[in-house]
Amino acid sequence: MIYLDNGATTFVHHRVKEKLIDIIDNHIGNPSSLHQLGLDAEKKIKEARFEVAKLFKGKEKNIIFTSGGSESNNLAIKGVLGTYANRGNHIIISSIEHASIFHQVKKLEKNGIEVSYLSVDDKGFVDSEELKKLIRKDTLLVSIMHVNNEIGTIQKLEEIGKTIKEKNSNTIFHIDAVASFGKLPIEFIKWNADIISISGHKIHAPKGVGALFVKDNLKLNSLIDGGSQEWGMRAGTENVAGIVALGEACKIINEESVEKYLPQVEKINNYLRKRIIDEISDSRINGSECRDREIFVSSPYVINLGFKGVKAETLLHHLASNKVYVSTTSACSSKESKENSRILSEIKVPKAYMEGSIRVTFNKYTTVDEIDEFIKILKDGIEMLRMFRR
Repeated sequence: MIYLDNGATTFVHHRVKEKLIDIIDNHIGNPSSLHQLGLDAEKKIKEARFEVAKLFKGKEKNIIFTSGGSESNNLAIKGVLGTYANRGNHIIISSIEHASIFHQVKKLEKNGIEVSYLSVDDKGFVDSEELKKLIRKDTLLVSIMHVNNEIGTIQKLEEIGKTIKEKNSNTIFHIDAVASFGKLPIEFIKWNADIISISGHKIHAPKGVGALFVKDNLKLNSLIDGGSQEWGMRAGTENVAGIVALGEACKIINEESVEKYLPQVEKINNYLRKRIIDEISDSRINGSECRDREIFVSSPYVINLGFKGVKAETLLHHLASNKVYVSTTSACSSKESKENSRILSEIKVPKAYMEGSIRVTFNKYTTVDEIDEFIKILKDGIEMLRMFRR
């Protein structure tokens, strides 16, 4: 099997799996219980919170555990609206945000919230000057993702955050870092970030756990009413096993450093780019190169490939029949409709290539041998599918 759909989910690391099993087998207590078993469970959560906070270069009190990236994004936006509605009724997002942001604000629009959609260029970058013009006195929140999960574009968050705070210091800045957390440095102070969303299953933790970084003194209205868990911002008995597993995944990254695997993943990304363009006619890269001089402008973990003369879904079936797994769009959007990707439409990918676009996403353990086998099977599939379409 060649698994190149790590943007959808990653395998669970063996150390994380061991922690998960240990909690399930040996730590039965509810963290809110006052007896020893409850205190033990609470201690495990505290240890995990420390490891997650460390990756943010933040404090334990900044971390709220959730069920994953989509809940984190919903809590960020609805939580801000519930607490700070007196500041304004206007939200700004980019036009290429994740479905959990994009569809959420579409519903909020129907309920009277005013939303501005920030356009992007053909590489997926937002324009800070356009953002500056959109920010008003009643702009409550701006939400921009760090790395786009379909094309890999890394937004210039330092510039964006500075623009926001200079134009309106009361505007809250939310960042969806689900596609970048644990892979690229998170610098909330430099970014002027107030809230940051992450998910566990993108960094070799299990599905069903995530977190929200919330800056000091910021209070979010809870989406779930009940107890006072998670500093009163997320009621309900904590997912102890999932939280501990996420903590262990973060601990592994803290031990190794975020930057450790960047050179080898970038090498694989560039190797794949070159071979695709050199060896497959009518092919293109959707998005940006990994670097602009010395600075990463696109995540090396993500590459979006377009092929003329094939249908992406059919190509996916060919690859899967050979036990090679990639995707067409993000996993959260892939079952919405049979229409082309909203993200690729926004960056104006030509329709002939858009119909044949696939997303390849690596993890830090992806090998060159896997890429070689993937290219061989991909080339065979494209040649066969183009022949049938002639």
